[in-house]
Amino acid sequence: RREQPRVILECGCGASTMLLSLYARGLAAGEATIISLEQSPAYLESVRGRLAEAGLDAPVHLLPVPLNAEDQYQLPGDALTRVLGNRTLDWIIIDAPSGRPACRINTLPMLAPYSRAGTRWFLDDAFRDGELDILRNWARQPEFGVQGIVPIGKGLATGVIRK
Repeated sequence: RREQPRVILECGCGASTMLLSLYARGLAAGEATIISLEQSPAYLESVRGRLAEAGLDAPVHLLPVPLNAEDQYQLPGDALTRVLGNRTLDWIIIDAPSGRPACRINTLPMLAPYSRAGTRWFLDDAFRDGELDILRNWARQPEFGVQGIVPIGKGLATGVIRK
């Protein structure tokens, strides 16, 4: 609530999508957008149904995003640009894709062009070996300010995009 993000993109939909929609509902109408990328079309439809049943389907945009051979997102064409319009991301929450170790390494670089200076990012499961490798990689790139890992669950890394 302190940062009051207006445009939040999460990688991997589910319970977090429901909570983010509730957060968006607490803001003035039309001020928040939640975008969720999901690799499983079947799971995406399941979450879409749960959101609709709970009356939380707006302002949520669920985007199916296939994976490449390395289990990394392949963002389709202008799908994200159409949802964003002239806005930029305020928060990026990375809890997917699901796959081989370090498959999330290109997720933040892929989303950085849609961000502004100061966009906050989070990487879930940050204590796993693959995610620790990702954080070391991102820490060497001046664009991704790695601030640390909050010791909750399997670790939640955070930082900001510098432009």
